[in-house]
Amino acid sequence: MISEAKLIKRKYEVSRTKIEVISLEGGGEEVIDKERLKIESYKLELQSLKKDREALGLKIQSLDHKITKIEEMLGNDRQRLRDEASSAYQSIGKANRDISKLGAEVALVESEMKLHYSEIGRYVSLGSRQ
Repeated sequence: MISEAKLIKRKYEVSRTKIEVISLEGGGEEVIDKERLKIESYKLELQSLKKDREALGLKIQSLDHKITKIEEMLGNDRQRLRDEASSAYQSIGKANRDISKLGAEVALVESEMKLHYSEIGRYVSLGSRQ
Protein backbone atom coordinates (compact mmCIF):
# COMPACT_ATOMS: atom_id res chain seq x y z
CA MET A 1 0.00 0.00 0.00
CA ILE A 2 2.81 2.42 0.87
CA SER A 3 4.81 1.63 -2.26
CA GLU A 4 1.65 2.08 -4.32
CA ALA A 5 1.06 5.49 -2.73
CA LYS A 6 4.67 6.49 -3.39
CA LEU A 7 4.33 5.49 -7.03
CA ILE A 8 1.13 7.52 -7.41
CA LYS A 9 2.78 10.50 -5.73
CA ARG A 10 5.71 10.30 -8.17
CA LYS A 11 3.31 10.18 -11.09
CA TYR A 12 1.49 13.18 -9.60
CA GLU A 13 4.76 15.11 -9.30
CA VAL A 14 5.71 14.22 -12.88
CA SER A 15 2.37 15.49 -14.20
CA ARG A 16 2.59 18.66 -12.11
CA THR A 17 6.13 19.34 -13.33
CA LYS A 18 5.07 18.66 -16.90
CA ILE A 19 2.24 21.21 -16.57
CA GLU A 20 4.67 23.80 -15.15
CA VAL A 21 7.19 23.26 -17.94
CA ILE A 22 4.59 23.38 -20.70
CA SER A 23 3.00 26.48 -19.13
CA LEU A 24 6.37 28.25 -19.06
CA GLU A 25 7.07 27.36 -22.65
CA GLY A 26 3.59 28.45 -23.63
CA GLY A 27 1.00 26.50 -25.50
CA GLY A 28 0.06 22.86 -25.30
CA GLU A 29 -3.31 23.45 -23.64
CA GLU A 30 -4.44 20.04 -24.77
CA VAL A 31 -1.48 18.36 -23.04
CA ILE A 32 -2.01 20.49 -19.93
CA ASP A 33 -5.69 19.49 -19.76
CA LYS A 34 -4.70 15.87 -20.19
CA GLU A 35 -2.16 16.13 -17.35
CA ARG A 36 -4.70 17.89 -15.11
CA LEU A 37 -7.09 14.99 -15.65
CA LYS A 38 -4.29 12.60 -14.68
CA ILE A 39 -3.62 14.68 -11.57
CA GLU A 40 -7.28 14.47 -10.60
CA SER A 41 -7.27 10.70 -11.08
CA TYR A 42 -4.08 10.46 -8.97
CA LYS A 43 -5.78 12.49 -6.23
CA LEU A 44 -8.73 10.12 -6.30
CA GLU A 45 -6.43 7.11 -6.13
CA LEU A 46 -4.59 8.63 -3.16
CA GLN A 47 -7.90 9.35 -1.42
CA SER A 48 -8.95 5.76 -2.01
CA LEU A 49 -5.65 4.51 -0.59
CA LYS A 50 -6.08 6.83 2.38
CA LYS A 51 -9.55 5.39 3.06
CA ASP A 52 -8.14 1.88 2.74
CA ARG A 53 -5.34 2.80 5.15
CA GLU A 54 -7.85 4.20 7.65
CA ALA A 55 -10.02 1.08 7.35
CA LEU A 56 -6.96 -1.07 7.86
CA GLY A 57 -5.97 1.06 10.84
CA LEU A 58 -9.39 0.52 12.40
CA LYS A 59 -9.14 -3.21 11.76
CA ILE A 60 -5.69 -3.27 13.38
CA GLN A 61 -7.02 -1.31 16.33
CA SER A 62 -9.90 -3.78 16.70
CA LEU A 63 -7.52 -6.73 16.51
CA ASP A 64 -5.20 -5.09 19.05
CA HIS A 65 -8.17 -4.74 21.38
CA LYS A 66 -9.02 -8.43 20.89
CA ILE A 67 -5.40 -9.40 21.55
CA THR A 68 -5.41 -7.32 24.74
CA LYS A 69 -8.59 -9.07 25.91
CA ILE A 70 -7.14 -12.50 25.10
CA GLU A 71 -3.91 -11.66 26.93
CA GLU A 72 -5.96 -10.52 29.92
CA MET A 73 -7.95 -13.77 29.86
CA LEU A 74 -4.72 -15.76 29.60
CA GLY A 75 -3.29 -13.87 32.56
CA ASN A 76 -6.42 -14.62 34.59
CA ASP A 77 -6.28 -18.30 33.60
CA ARG A 78 -2.59 -18.50 34.49
CA GLN A 79 -3.25 -16.94 37.89
CA ARG A 80 -6.17 -19.30 38.50
CA LEU A 81 -4.02 -22.30 37.57
CA ARG A 82 -1.20 -21.08 39.82
CA ASP A 83 -3.66 -20.72 42.68
CA GLU A 84 -5.04 -24.21 42.04
CA ALA A 85 -1.53 -25.66 41.85
CA SER A 86 -0.56 -23.90 45.06
CA SER A 87 -3.62 -25.29 46.80
CA ALA A 88 -2.87 -28.77 45.46
CA TYR A 89 0.76 -28.55 46.66
CA GLN A 90 -0.43 -27.46 50.09
CA SER A 91 -2.84 -30.42 50.22
CA ILE A 92 -0.07 -32.78 49.12
CA GLY A 93 2.26 -31.35 51.75
CA LYS A 94 -0.37 -31.78 54.47
CA ALA A 95 -1.08 -35.33 53.31
CA ASN A 96 2.65 -36.15 53.38
CA ARG A 97 2.93 -34.78 56.93
CA ASP A 98 -0.12 -36.81 57.99
CA ILE A 99 1.34 -39.95 56.39
CA SER A 100 4.65 -39.41 58.19
CA LYS A 101 2.87 -38.82 61.50
CA LEU A 102 0.66 -41.90 61.09
CA GLY A 103 3.66 -43.98 59.99
CA ALA A 104 5.49 -42.95 63.17
CA GLU A 105 2.43 -43.80 65.28
CA VAL A 106 2.11 -47.23 63.58
CA ALA A 107 5.81 -47.90 64.17
CA LEU A 108 5.40 -46.99 67.86
CA VAL A 109 2.38 -49.29 68.23
CA GLU A 110 4.22 -52.11 66.43
CA SER A 111 7.27 -51.75 68.69
CA GLU A 112 4.99 -51.82 71.76
CA MET A 113 3.27 -54.92 70.35
CA LYS A 114 6.65 -56.62 69.87
CA LEU A 115 7.57 -55.73 73.42
CA HIS A 116 4.28 -57.19 74.70
CA TYR A 117 4.71 -60.31 72.52
CA SER A 118 8.17 -60.86 73.92
CA GLU A 119 6.91 -60.41 77.52
CA ILE A 120 4.05 -62.85 76.84
CA GLY A 121 6.50 -65.31 75.32
CA ARG A 122 8.83 -65.02 78.31
CA TYR A 123 5.89 -65.48 80.74
CA VAL A 124 4.67 -68.55 78.85
CA SER A 125 8.22 -69.86 78.73
CA LEU A 126 8.72 -69.34 82.48
CA GLY A 127 5.28 -70.82 83.27
CA SER A 128 5.93 -73.97 81.27
CA ARG A 129 9.19 -74.63 83.20
CA GLN A 130 7.45 -74.73 86.55
